[in-house]
Amino acid sequence: MLNGQHLSGENNGFQMVSTEEKEEILRTYWCVPERQVQTSVVFADQQWFTVRFREMNKPLSS
Repeated sequence: MLNGQHLSGENNGFQMVSTEEKEEILRTYWCVPERQVQTSVVFADQQWFTVRFREMNKPLSS
């Protein structure tokens, strides 16, 4: 929700990613100006969040 209004992706099973994840995604997969990185929002589905959670919680290899 932004300013009391649902963003369109939230109505279709998507959720907005964190600012840190948004910046990482935009810089990794797109070549966009810094201003666009600052003003963009990125949505992801539940599968993306599940995979991301697993990756972040993997035990470190020795």
